[in-house]
Amino acid sequence: MIASDVVDPARYVELMQWYGGEAALLDDRRFDAWLELLDDEVDYRVPARWNRTPDRPDDFATWNVPADLDDDDAHLPLLQLDRAGLADFVGRLRTGTAWAETPPSRTTRVVGPLVIVASSDTGASGDAEVTVRSALLMHRSRVEWEDATLHAARHDTLRRHRGAWRLRRRLVILDSVVLPSHNLSVPL
Repeated sequence: MIASDVVDPARYVELMQWYGGEAALLDDRRFDAWLELLDDEVDYRVPARWNRTPDRPDDFATWNVPADLDDDDAHLPLLQLDRAGLADFVGRLRTGTAWAETPPSRTTRVVGPLVIVASSDTGASGDAEVTVRSALLMHRSRVEWEDATLHAARHDTLRRHRGAWRLRRRLVILDSVVLPSHNLSVPL
């Protein structure tokens, strides 16, 4: 279900600003400021993709992304982190010993279009929660010979508490089964 008919246009613009600001923080390698955008209970996941061979010809007609990801127990995720794990993940980038980021990656993220899937307000306090789907295109360049473009769908839940949006949940669904990059050493 798409909730765009019930989303205030001002909220949509506010969310576009949030996503643009998040991308700028990550591209500028301002990881500490990015961590401030995260909810205390954040759940950040990048599942591994796999190619399924259909058992029957009609499987092509019924295939969908959730079916591709439904066997979480059989495949280890590429990333599955909570707030402390994300703090460790980006903290390691400051140590100078993260070989995958020596020299640091140069990234450019393009996020959009945003589709508001669900939206709820929790009364006079101004607290709210939105579920947003977006596309991510991230170009990553490192040293002279490493260039990669990652593309993914993102399924996010954001909470607004005390006037500020915080990322509560992110599911990054990469299109690639084999990463076009040597690693995932920067947040998506």
